[in-house]
Amino acid sequence: LQTLINQIKVPPLIKVLQPFPLQTLINQIKVNFVPAFQNRHYDHDLSNDNVTPKSTCGNHRNQIKSRKRTKLSPPSKQNKAKPQQSHLDEFSSSNTKVDQSFIRFQPKRSYSASPDNINVSNKDKQDLDKLETLSELSNVSSTPPWSFPDSEPDSGLDSEEDAGDSIDFPFRITKGANLYPQSKIPFIDTHCHIDYLFVREEHYTSFTSYVCKRDFPANFSGCITCFCDPPSINKPGYYGDILSETGVWGTFGLHPHNASWYSKKLLKQLIKANSHKKSVAWGEMGLDYNSPDTSDDVKQAQQKAFVGQLQAAVSLQKPLVIHGRSADEDTLLLMKQYVPRDHKIHYHCFSGTLDYSKKLMDYFPNLFIGITGLITYSTSQDLRNVVKEIPFHRLLIETDAPYMRPRCNQHLDKDTNKGSTPGMGLFIAKKLSEIKGLELDDLLIQIRENTNEMYGI
Repeated sequence: LQTLINQIKVPPLIKVLQPFPLQTLINQIKVNFVPAFQNRHYDHDLSNDNVTPKSTCGNHRNQIKSRKRTKLSPPSKQNKAKPQQSHLDEFSSSNTKVDQSFIRFQPKRSYSASPDNINVSNKDKQDLDKLETLSELSNVSSTPPWSFPDSEPDSGLDSEEDAGDSIDFPFRITKGANLYPQSKIPFIDTHCHIDYLFVREEHYTSFTSYVCKRDFPANFSGCITCFCDPPSINKPGYYGDILSETGVWGTFGLHPHNASWYSKKLLKQLIKANSHKKSVAWGEMGLDYNSPDTSDDVKQAQQKAFVGQLQAAVSLQKPLVIHGRSADEDTLLLMKQYVPRDHKIHYHCFSGTLDYSKKLMDYFPNLFIGITGLITYSTSQDLRNVVKEIPFHRLLIETDAPYMRPRCNQHLDKDTNKGSTPGMGLFIAKKLSEIKGLELDDLLIQIRENTNEMYGI
């Protein structure tokens, strides 16, 4: 038995099996290693230290590798970012702990099990053979900043054949591109509702197939879809399928119209949903007093849901998507109270005054104003006047599809004219470029940089 122990280099095995008693260790050796050694064939004499075994039974090595993987699988304590102290009021009085492991801004970490990072002797390394590389433990997903390719500095495309094969152009547009303003600068719709879009148009397959079916511009690069009602938030399989597609990212929050659903349980579900690796922000959330029957009780319910989500999102360092309508004073007051000044914020579907926009941007230097198809409406001259004064490095383009269809080419999807699509953001960009007195390409370059600054995509 001692000879056998010496042959299989058991000291590292003892470390793995601690605190197993000696008899258990002996039993493990007899069961797992003796049959394996009986089936081994050697090219040289066993007395040679450089013996090269040919094994017809690798069970003993699999045992060693599996135990090593078990030993190494937890993330390294020194590399894992320390979770920040949560200041959620509702969690402070319970035993519920907020999982901080999916904080978006922590660095990516990968762990590899190889003989170089296992404290064993050289002979042990030979016996371990090839250890499998452990999968990456971090859910954080990052995309390099967009820039022009070196081969063609005046265009986002290397060539027409590249469309559909690159990060910036993941879709092969098959119809309708000639109906849009022409540009080769990629753009992302920063706010839409793919789940509502599919239901409205009775589309039951992938977003990629939807892009092929409808009219889309050739420079459409992707979209951020917002899940903001409990039924979609409670279905990880549903939103997981949508977010699994290239060119689609997501945000999760409780819309103020759904504030009556707010509870500690739903907040935990939102935290879980926002742990998805393609979740780029928390929202949309906020206050909406636009309805004439908005009672004080309704306002109080919205404020409670808004505050709870702000606290959770800030605790998890998630960017915010804010919905504010006819509630400017209360929205800004709560944001100032619960959101750090340097936090990243997307103020969705802005329709307020110039004074309100200045208050927001002055207090929150990393806040961006979302512009929708409203600026194309003949009744929105006041909004166009406001947008003209907002610095264009603080603007984002969003369709809020399937809502607020911009005034666009009447031949566009004439057979299925059921609302807006994420591709129609290009009409918003065209109108915005006219308001700003800029070329469309110049505006799209800046908007793309703003999108990357806000969402990291």
